[in-house]
Amino acid sequence: MAKILIVEDRKEYRHLLKEKISPLYEVRSAMTAKEAIEELKTNPDVVILDMEFPEEQGGVVETDMGFEVLEKIKKTNPKIQVIILSSKEFDYEDAKRKGAFECLLKDTLGVFEKVLDIIEKCLKKS
Repeated sequence: MAKILIVEDRKEYRHLLKEKISPLYEVRSAMTAKEAIEELKTNPDVVILDMEFPEEQGGVVETDMGFEVLEKIKKTNPKIQVIILSSKEFDYEDAKRKGAFECLLKDTLGVFEKVLDIIEKCLKKS
């Protein structure tokens, strides 16, 4: 069974994603960049990555950790496919250049079904 890692700080959204994905895949989750990097040890096939989540960096809370986590994922294992989900607009082209397979806005109609379709495409590619 393919492994999916959800990196999302909002509990309710993480739960909804897990509910939709877990009947088909083994699902793990992380709320912070640190947890996400730790979870890479489980060798996920696909990471669903929020672009904005709080993380303390040297005593300062950073909220835009998505690109940093994306780069660490790709450095750790370039074969891991990353789907970016965000509630705000960001530079999609930059995300793709840095290794994202696909980027979606969370409030897109039918986003959960789109995520399932994209997971399938990711798994076919890897």
